[in-house]
This record gives sequence, C-alpha cells and structure tokens, in this order.
Amino acid sequence: MSLQMTRLSRDRAVTQWCSMPYRGKAKQFWKMSKEEWTLYQRHRFLEIYQDACTTIPYYRMRQQMYPELKLQEEPLENLLLELPILKKHTLQKHNLHFFPAKSAMGTARWSASDAVGSSLMVQATLQERGMEQAIFDWWKKQVTGTTRPRTIYLLGCMKQEGQTWLSHSHGANGVHLSIYHLHKRYKDEIVRFINDFDPQYIEGYPSAIYELAKLAGDSLFYRKNRTVAMAAAETLAPEWKAVIEQSLCSKVYDVHSSQEGAYGVFECSHGHKHIHPMFGIVEVVREDGTPTEQGEWGRLVVTGLLRKSMPLIRYEIGNRAAKGTAHGSCPCGVSWDWLESIEGRIGDQLQLEDGRRISMLVVNHMIDGMQGIEIHGAQLIQHTLRRFELLIAMKERDQGSRKYVQQSFRRRFTALVEPLCEVELELTFVTEIPREANGTMKLADVRL
Repeated sequence: MSLQMTRLSRDRAVTQWCSMPYRGKAKQFWKMSKEEWTLYQRHRFLEIYQDACTTIPYYRMRQQMYPELKLQEEPLENLLLELPILKKHTLQKHNLHFFPAKSAMGTARWSASDAVGSSLMVQATLQERGMEQAIFDWWKKQVTGTTRPRTIYLLGCMKQEGQTWLSHSHGANGVHLSIYHLHKRYKDEIVRFINDFDPQYIEGYPSAIYELAKLAGDSLFYRKNRTVAMAAAETLAPEWKAVIEQSLCSKVYDVHSSQEGAYGVFECSHGHKHIHPMFGIVEVVREDGTPTEQGEWGRLVVTGLLRKSMPLIRYEIGNRAAKGTAHGSCPCGVSWDWLESIEGRIGDQLQLEDGRRISMLVVNHMIDGMQGIEIHGAQLIQHTLRRFELLIAMKERDQGSRKYVQQSFRRRFTALVEPLCEVELELTFVTEIPREANGTMKLADVRL
C-alpha cells in the first residue's frame, strides 16, 4: 500500500513548524496559578477587544454595543456581562465583516460547517494556527509523554479527495486513515498496519474510533496499553468509550474545540474537562443570559483569545454544558476551571448495506469546501439502507444555485460511501431544519 502525500499533510507540517515559537508559552499554562492565568486572560482579552473595535468592521460599526471598556479592577466576567451575546446566525449573516480589511500574509481562509450543518467562512494567520497547535501538542505531552507521538488520524475527507484508505502525514509523525474504509474487507490490512506502525495516539470522531475498535475486535488487545485516543467533534457515548478502552487503547480522552478557534476543553486523566485558559474564555449561561450555577446546564458562550484575524466576543457556539466545581480542586494538578459535562454534536450513525456504520459528520464533509453558497442548516435522513434524503436550508439569494447544489451533494455523498455499496440521495430544500422536542437539531436522523 503506497503512502501518498496530501494537501492536509502539508498543512499539518506547516502548522507544526509555526507552533515552535509558542510551545514555551503553552507549556507555562500547565503550571500557572489561578491568579496568573486570570491576569493573562484579562490583558489578552482587552488587547483583542481594542483591536477588534478598530480593525474589524462588525465591531467598529457597532460602537454602542461594543463601547470602550474602563480599565478599573473589575473582574473579567463582569466586563463580559456588559457585552452582547453574538448569535451564530448573526455571525453567518455578517460573516465577512468579522475579518480585517487587509489580512496578514499567510492567512488561511476556509469554509467550515457546524453542529447543525450550517456553513461558515473562518480564517486564521499562520501564527494563530501555530499557537493552537502548540496548545494541542502540550496536551499530548501530558497524556503520551511526547509532543509528537506516532499518530493515526481518523479522517472523513480522504476518500472525497481521491485518496486510498491510508496516506502519510508528512512531517507530523503520523498517518491518515479514512473512516469510510472501516470495513471488514480491509480489516486484516488495517490490523496489520496498526501492529507495524505501533501508534501511541489515535485522534478522531468518537463514532469512528468506536468503529475501528469494533472492526479490530480482540486483534489489538495485547497492545492497547501502548495507545491513548482523543475523541473530538461528537458526543462521546459511554457505550462507545467502554468498547474503545476494552480493545483499542488504555484510555480515550474527550476533547472539545471548534473551527472558529475560540475555545478548548481537554479531559485530564481524572476525567475532568478542563477549560484551557490560553485558548479562550468560556461562560455557561441560561436562556436569559445570566450565568448558571455549578452542575446547571446552559448555553456555551465563548470568547476567543487566539485569533485577532477573526475575533469572536461572547459567541454562542451552539453547544450546551454544565459548570464543574471551582478551580484548584482537581488531582491532576492544573488550576484551570472545568466543565462537569459538555454536549457535542448530536445525531445518529448511518447504516450502510455492506454493514458499515458511518458518522453523522458525513454531512459536514459534504458541505465543507462548498464555495459561494450560504447554507443555514442541513440534515441527512436515512429511509432505507440505500435511500437517503438531505434537507438543505439555503440563503434566499442562493436559491438559483439549486441545480448546482443538487449535483454537488450527490457527487460528494456517493464519492464518500461508494464503491463499497450503492446509495441514492435525494435533496429537499426547506426554510429551516426541524428541531427535536428538546430544541436541538440532529445532523443525521436514521428512520430504518
């Protein structure tokens, strides 16, 4: 099996290189006291806020909503409560107004999709991507003993890009394994490769790591204590966690962040989901915007501290969470605050005729990279093992592009799941995606 170089591999190598100047700072946060990281957050927030109010059109044009903040010794949480909550639909509506008029050289801009299938343009400079990578590298150091462990990345975009089930991650000490090839046809090859590669770290969607663990069965049990896993982008179900830790790795860690780069929540060895203070500020609020109490569920509102190129101030990210106890009470030793619970993307696993179960995030993989189309939401409904229906909510001005959208989504979906099995995809254009009884929206709804 040849190892092919991909664009994603090159991007990862560049980001690793850009992280070098920030690794020292990222390391310091693991030993900071509450007072030290609180002071850092205050200074960094005021720096980003003042820059946003002068260089970012959205904030500059709304001086009444974003006034000059007085620099008295008022707690940062009180300063934040004076500012409005930025809704996701507002960010989408004014998307380009969240970028400076002139971006720095090396700034990357890309189309991403969120937990309800809405499309969004995001951007980051090389330095900002480097800072984010440094944070993740030092978390890896805590759980594996090295900032560059031998890694298997379980990805959903490879087959769409015409790659084989495996490709080399140049310069990043890892490989990319397609989640759409976790099939019994490839079991022996995949198990043999994992034995030879001997990964220290596996990164991917919880559902994909779970499917890999099921596929391997007890074939990798004897070596599982040499590997840990990071589950991200979906809610890690307890039953998935049990299967993964039984056959694939010694522990699977639950990690939450976003394409917008506004926050990072990292599980420690004691099971607490710590809020990384270098990444951003996290609030949990009720429907009326007031802060919740410990253990009380609420809306997750984040303020990014990494990206001046796309500053998000009190942004409602779309997740729900519950606060944990105050800082300093975790046996792992860090002084960071933590969340008792956090809810990631919600949706069913799709079932294919050949026996595969694939992540609901196939919806995101179809949307990501779609240029010139503003999608407000999407939901994939499975009616039979072969027949699927994609609900799409688009901006009114883009309605004339329906034929292009239909062709693009059909091509992308079949490219992801075929040729291992045949599927049919029909598209239905709607004004909005239906919500569940509890108010949430599912990316995928299996109705078999």
